[in-house]
Amino acid sequence: MGRTIIRIPLSGEEEQTLRMWVGAYKTEQRMVQRAKVILYSPEGLPLPSISEKSGLGKQNCSKWRKRFSENRLEGYEGPGQTAIDHATATSECHRA
Repeated sequence: MGRTIIRIPLSGEEEQTLRMWVGAYKTEQRMVQRAKVILYSPEGLPLPSISEKSGLGKQNCSKWRKRFSENRLEGYEGPGQTAIDHATATSECHRA
């Protein structure tokens, strides 16, 4: 029997923020990979496909999907870090 495919629904604001990070020239590569993991999740792709498309291992993909599910954008970077600060800096770069 196959594994259950986990879909993570995104709000319009969350999707917009993640797509902005993926498309921004100055976004760190690790942030781009994490954003891709989350953006592929609502599509219903299996974990191996998400791993291949994002460039992260399956274990890391699972970790970031779980963290995002529990904490949304606030848990995006990891303990002690905030994605909101990153989002603000990235959006300021786009305005300049």
